[in-house]
Amino acid sequence: FLGSNKDATLDTVNKSLTSVKISKWINVGGQLMPEKDVDRLREEIGNGKFKNWHDIHNRYNQLWKKYPLEKQKHAYNILCDVLGSKSINKDQWNSSLDKAANIQDFICNQVSITRKKDYDNPFSQITFRNQEEMEAVNGKIEDNQFIKQIQEETDNYSKKLLRYKFL
Repeated sequence: FLGSNKDATLDTVNKSLTSVKISKWINVGGQLMPEKDVDRLREEIGNGKFKNWHDIHNRYNQLWKKYPLEKQKHAYNILCDVLGSKSINKDQWNSSLDKAANIQDFICNQVSITRKKDYDNPFSQITFRNQEEMEAVNGKIEDNQFIKQIQEETDNYSKKLLRYKFL
C-alpha cells in the first residue's frame, strides 16, 4: 500500500485499509478471491448477465484489478488482530516492521546454516575423495547462488522496511 501511495501517512493507512474482515477466500484458477466475489460471479453467470466467455473474462479482470487492495486490507486486518487493536499506532507499526526484519534475517541465517550443513555433513563428504573434489562438484559455500540470492533479498527487504517506517 505504501509503495503505491507514496504520500500516505499512518492515518491514511488506517482509514484506507480498515474494512470488514474477509475470512473465506477461494482459489479460482490460481487467483484468490473473496468468497462473496466468487458467489456473485456465479450468480451473474447463472442469471445470464454474461452472454459469453469474453464477458466473464472481463468481469474476472475487474476482480483481478481490485485484488491488490483486497490483499492489503486482509493483511492489515490480520495485523490488527495479532496486535489486538482496531487500528495501528506508530509504535505498533514500527515494531511490526522491526519484527518482520528480524524474521527475514532469521530466514537468511537459516538458509546459510542449512546450506553449510550440506558441506559439513560426513555422509555428503564420503561421496568425494577430498574437499577439492567436493568443491569441484558443489562449488564453494561462499559462492552458493541461493545463499547470495537470499542475502540480497534480505538486504533489499530491510531497506524497503526502513522506507515504510513512520517517524
